[in-house]
Amino acid sequence: MIPLDRILMSSLLLFSVTAAQAADGQKVFSQGGQNPAAMACLGCHGVDGKGIAAAGFPRLAGMPAAYLSKQLHDFRDGSRKNPIMEPLAKALSDEEIQAVTTTLAAMPSDVVAGPGRQQMA
Repeated sequence: MIPLDRILMSSLLLFSVTAAQAADGQKVFSQGGQNPAAMACLGCHGVDGKGIAAAGFPRLAGMPAAYLSKQLHDFRDGSRKNPIMEPLAKALSDEEIQAVTTTLAAMPSDVVAGPGRQQMA
């Protein structure tokens, strides 16, 4: 019979390894993904995720995670075309996409509600 303390230690070790491997959305946003081709989002979309309109980079902050995830998957599979985003999305793992889109959705967007518009943040 295996002693209880060994079972507990093994379980804790397994949990810590799994947690360490989980993607960190803030890290993906600010530093990029595990694959060097998965560059940081903030380079184009701004340090606050609010985009750089003059350069044509849209706001991501406050957008729904499911919407952002779909767009990244569409870039990755080629059903949405963009010469910048396609290779970046292909370099992200599913876990990184989930993590970064959740992080982006939680960021304040500063979008003001108006007639026919819903507040995003």
